Amino acid sequence: MMKLSARQFGIGVVLLALLARLPGLNGRSLWYDEAFSILYARNLPAVITQGAVSIENGAAADVHSLFYYGLLNGWMRLLGDTPIGARSFSVFLGVLTVVLIWRWLSWLFAEETGRMTAVLVALSPFHVYYSQETRMYALLATTAVATAWLFTRAWASGRWRDWLLVSVSGALTLYAHNLGSMIIISLVIWTGWQWLKGNGRMYWRKWLAAHIFMLLLFAPWLTVLFTQLGHIRQAYWITRPDLTSLLQTILIFHFGYDNQALPVWLVPFALFLSFLLLAFLLLAAWQARRQSARQETIPDAVSLLVCLAIVPVGLTFLVSRFVPVYVVRALLPSALAYYALLAVVLAAAKMPRGIRWLLWGGTAVVALLSLFNHYTYQAFPRPPFAQATADLQAELATGDLVMHSNKLTFLPAQYYAPDLPQVFIVDPPGSGSDTLAEATQRALGIKAKAIENVETAVDSHSRVWFVIFQQAIEEFAEQGKPHPHLAWLRAHYTETAVRQYNDLYIFQFIANEN
Repeated sequence: MMKLSARQFGIGVVLLALLARLPGLNGRSLWYDEAFSILYARNLPAVITQGAVSIENGAAADVHSLFYYGLLNGWMRLLGDTPIGARSFSVFLGVLTVVLIWRWLSWLFAEETGRMTAVLVALSPFHVYYSQETRMYALLATTAVATAWLFTRAWASGRWRDWLLVSVSGALTLYAHNLGSMIIISLVIWTGWQWLKGNGRMYWRKWLAAHIFMLLLFAPWLTVLFTQLGHIRQAYWITRPDLTSLLQTILIFHFGYDNQALPVWLVPFALFLSFLLLAFLLLAAWQARRQSARQETIPDAVSLLVCLAIVPVGLTFLVSRFVPVYVVRALLPSALAYYALLAVVLAAAKMPRGIRWLLWGGTAVVALLSLFNHYTYQAFPRPPFAQATADLQAELATGDLVMHSNKLTFLPAQYYAPDLPQVFIVDPPGSGSDTLAEATQRALGIKAKAIENVETAVDSHSRVWFVIFQQAIEEFAEQGKPHPHLAWLRAHYTETAVRQYNDLYIFQFIANEN
């Protein structure tokens, strides 16, 4: 890599990042979260005027700020709201993050370290996944890396201009995702550690002014944020994490993603290499603890990366003991800091060639297999909705009704086929899944399609198509009970056919003759 000029490497790593982020961009169906993002961003004026950014009836209308949705709205006005049009925004942000982290680590350490980090990020399954998904996590990664870079430059220069840029970038990180606060807190903790060691104390006024201004920029959202956090206790799908959650986080950081599963046969290899890489990092760090050969633009740059990699994970875990907010995808910036640490160690470590090839060759193979699984994955929660809705449209007759067991199948169908005569059964009030508030339903134009029970919906329809995930059926089967909505339909209608799209089922029912 060092034989390439900076310009040549930059072009090459951008092409590599694009190559990893383009496959399946248009072929894979949108799932619930992505459909929500597109519909929410598309209807942004109604979202604002109808109060869909607040809390209603104990359910979170949406727990994120409008920053991402506003950007997505503008992007879709230029490129359209097709899957490839909407997802290309995340692709752009993902590639931009690769470039930013290359330049940051090259400035912070050396060109070789920056290039290694860029390659690791470009091919990271975790980062690739969220560089293809229409959600705000690619934006969070971009703003977090930019904030960390600007922070280190301000720390090195001490200029007011640089600290002002930290304020703006930090506020954007907070707006990108509520858990962007963990990145800011990590930088605060590292600052405190440096002050205890006598470093950077001359900047305390500029540092304090920058953070006060950052909070002032974020202040318009704080009132909504505190209300949201209070209601998350009442109704939100996130559960409190445990040690298993931490193990899953380690796996996801290395080879996975938290919205779809790796193949069962690949998991042992992925786990083994994940812990092997982690052990390698810790061992190399221990061996180099007294070495001063590292060329760092700012003192303790390695400790800064350690802080960014560990503090958000640990702090989010601890906070979740009281308010469950532990979402691995929101820890994507920490994963990027971890990849930077691996690059630092790789650049400095001296290993026998055989061990080096075994470690990194095995890592590359498992990462490529994980990426292939991602490109071809079509199971829960992202089965082939596009094909399923197309088939429904082809077979639907006058008087038919399409009924969804919940919002998870309804919203993608609403995106692909908004003219279908379809309804969905709302989540039980106060349950962990009750996250689609009435204000949001009205803003999205789907309030009339939200029903509370099966009986109300099927009253005058002679044929009903019932859409449900296999997982929902199995959850009741494990309790020794049939799914209640499916059981009611079977008791009052005649089941005539069932179609399966991987783990998505569409049952056809015809009304019994009196």
